[in-house]
Amino acid sequence: MLNPISSVPRVKKNLLLTFDAFGTLFTPRQPIAAQYGEVARRKGIINFTEKDLGRSFKQAFKNMSAAYPNYGRDKPSQKFVLAVKIMNSPSSFFSCEGNLSVSAVFRAEDSPGKAEPNTELLQDMSVATWWEELIIITFLPYSDHRTIESMVPELLHRFSSNEGYRLCSDAELFFQTLRASRELEKVSILDSASKGDPDLLSWLSLWDNIVVGVISNSDDRIATVLESSGVTVGASRFHTKTIDRNGNPDIDFVFTSYNARSEKPNPTMFQAAEDLSIASGIHPGLKIHIGDDYDKDVIGARDAGWVPMLLDREAAESVVLNPSTKSARHSNTDLGKIRLITSLVGLHSFSLEPQTVFYKKWRERD
Repeated sequence: MLNPISSVPRVKKNLLLTFDAFGTLFTPRQPIAAQYGEVARRKGIINFTEKDLGRSFKQAFKNMSAAYPNYGRDKPSQKFVLAVKIMNSPSSFFSCEGNLSVSAVFRAEDSPGKAEPNTELLQDMSVATWWEELIIITFLPYSDHRTIESMVPELLHRFSSNEGYRLCSDAELFFQTLRASRELEKVSILDSASKGDPDLLSWLSLWDNIVVGVISNSDDRIATVLESSGVTVGASRFHTKTIDRNGNPDIDFVFTSYNARSEKPNPTMFQAAEDLSIASGIHPGLKIHIGDDYDKDVIGARDAGWVPMLLDREAAESVVLNPSTKSARHSNTDLGKIRLITSLVGLHSFSLEPQTVFYKKWRERD
């Protein structure tokens, strides 16, 4: 009689592993308001506190997102278009907390009375223009338009690079270990372990193929921030048909809500990531997504049929959480559990091994 284990067809053990970006892989070097304030003071703008600037930035972000969803990629809201036609003062942005602003569409110069709607901004907006408008709105209570505009290039560069952001220390160790795992064919595991976390390295070595990606509710600056932080990023993006591994990048693909026109927790980007892996000949036996937002990362990944891991660097230890929301898929299975990790190098803590995953999958087909 055949041993059921030995009769399992040899299937490559493939892992699809994705990360959120902001707060998971990298974080601001200093609070954003502090960095904005630093640049402003060099331009002679001093009549604000960091708290004031933080509040102004938050409101500007809220209003720009309402007027031009998805960093300007989506069409402006009808409410915004109507407001552009009937309002004629940039100061109206700050006149009513929480209401839709249209300050970004005005070029007031030094006289609000001469302000005219900028009809160009009723069309599609680039990411750079979206952030330029947000910067202007943020500083309008504290300076004139020309001075604010002079800060825009520096702030855009800063927050598109490692000048404004830094790679999280555990993310740095993760990528160091990932690179070591890809060198195992050339050197021994003991030699490679000296270049990363040994426990994570042992777990990564279990897999035949590992596809690494980023799934983020953000604009297309993610890749440049990572690249400037020493992480190599492949050319594959949303709508790319196959993975391009030219140069053996640390990250195979980056999917953003800007390019996908869909945000987590919508399963669109998760499904597209799986499709991309399969189209590249790598059928994932296990799909893991790691992020620091429960509603967007955890629920989104779980509802897409993935294994979600919630990153909480302040937690005491890695644990399995009791889900607070039922999932349409895997809600009562081991794969549907929510795992909390305290570090990116701790993703191996839950014994999610390829042998177990594939044997279970084979048995379920009978």
